[in-house]
Amino acid sequence: MKPGHVELQPASRPGWLGRLRLAFDRTRPRTRVSASATPHLGELLEVEWGLEPSRGATLVAVSLIGCEVARRRVSARTGITIVPERRAFCVVELDRRVPQAGHARTSGEGAAVVPDGLVPSFAGKFNEVEWSVVLDVSWGETVSTRQEFPLTMLPGRT
Repeated sequence: MKPGHVELQPASRPGWLGRLRLAFDRTRPRTRVSASATPHLGELLEVEWGLEPSRGATLVAVSLIGCEVARRRVSARTGITIVPERRAFCVVELDRRVPQAGHARTSGEGAAVVPDGLVPSFAGKFNEVEWSVVLDVSWGETVSTRQEFPLTMLPGRT
């Protein structure tokens, strides 16, 4: 890990049974992603990633995705429900690799300037913006794994 980087935690963490399975099952792939500690809009974001074991993986793609999450209140006879709607407004590819055959570990790094002017306005009362680094791994033609690593993006410096 580079100096000034922090390791990102996955968005969905396994429960105690999942952690036990990960501890003893060495065939399940483990991903690690680290990024700049304090990324700002309009500045360079550096990301390092690793996948182990990567045997059988055919393609690894790493992207930065910015989503606007709008939460609508829906009123019905059963009560008020809040329904989230996610829309990606920014997708920046950071890295794309084809793992070498026979190697147990695949890793890489990428960098991109985070767009500043693309952030949507907070028009709704319950809207928010989420940024995440997404690691997509293809295991052949049909099976793929997607893991999201949330990232706190700071406003641009003026």
